[in-house]
Amino acid sequence: CINAEEPHDEVLSSGVRSVGLEDIWKLKRPLEPVITALEQFAPTHLILRIPSAELLTWARRRNVQTLPSFADSFEPRTGLRGWLDRWRLKGLSRALNDPTVTYVGNHNVAAAEALADIGVKPEKIIPWDWPRSPTPADFPPKSAPRTGSKKLVYVGSVSEAKGVGDVIRALAADPGMGDYATLEVVGAGDIDCMRALATSLGVADRVTFA
Repeated sequence: CINAEEPHDEVLSSGVRSVGLEDIWKLKRPLEPVITALEQFAPTHLILRIPSAELLTWARRRNVQTLPSFADSFEPRTGLRGWLDRWRLKGLSRALNDPTVTYVGNHNVAAAEALADIGVKPEKIIPWDWPRSPTPADFPPKSAPRTGSKKLVYVGSVSEAKGVGDVIRALAADPGMGDYATLEVVGAGDIDCMRALATSLGVADRVTFA
């Protein structure tokens, strides 16, 4: 674990060794303690949950077979940060295409396709939760909302890929929604782009960004 409540290194009664590191993202070189722990553990195989070219390079140099299993989007930002993102993603895709990586998992089809967009070989990519679970069929039908004003709230990364643009377009698609629906967007990302979209569709007065 890379953000354990209590740092530890212990063998459980089941024989499983549990290693908990402090929150690595608070450090100037966050992956340094991870690599130190890997060096001490000397794994033959590695299941990697974070898209790190540095850890993939470590595994390649030691011929450690690696199974990356992500839950990430791979969409470059705009401007100078977007250039840095594309440079980083190019290095990540090159590392994922190495022979030490047989398959690359990512959540849902859209996120899996995003791996192909950054250059990962399509034959390596597996969406690990497809068919999607849970589905609407797993829940009882819901009653229609009561009349009156409605406040929609989105929390997460602000981008087209995450569907923020779809929600804004939905506000504009039905003129009747203007009487009762507003949207509050909470998160960082392409806020200027989404604000411009709301303005172009005439719903800027009903969309706020926290």
